[in-house]
Amino acid sequence: MPFKVKGPMVRSPRLLSALSIALAIGWANLAVADPAEDLFDAATRGDLAAGQALLANGVDVNAELSNNATAFMAAAQNDCLDVARVLLARGADVNARTKNRMTALIYASVKGDLDLVQELSAKGADVNVKVNDGTSALQAARLRGHANVESLLVQAAAK
Repeated sequence: MPFKVKGPMVRSPRLLSALSIALAIGWANLAVADPAEDLFDAATRGDLAAGQALLANGVDVNAELSNNATAFMAAAQNDCLDVARVLLARGADVNARTKNRMTALIYASVKGDLDLVQELSAKGADVNVKVNDGTSALQAARLRGHANVESLLVQAAAK
């Protein structure tokens, strides 16, 4: 028995086809949302409320993207200190590394974020970690003229 539409529903085959296509290619992405990507995006934007809501709903604070990047790294890279602090308080791994061995400390050193570099070194971040090309947090700070970060890293025994 064919399906019959009753009442004020859509009766145009063309409109039904358009809706079917929209569902198939557009809205299907909503069903496969990746909580790690959502947390990463919130950290990148500095959206503290969204980050806290995702964490409250059980998203792993150390969830990784395909390149092993974490939301904590995104917060460090984008000068989002408030988000970074929340992630740290929730147990973010201060020594997590991307595939090219970037860490939150190196991102913070590149940016010259003295407060975050100080918090990371106090939380046990490896101050001597190097990315694949051999650049350390100390070298990154020095190359970008962040003397205050450089000094702090030297005090923390960075080489």
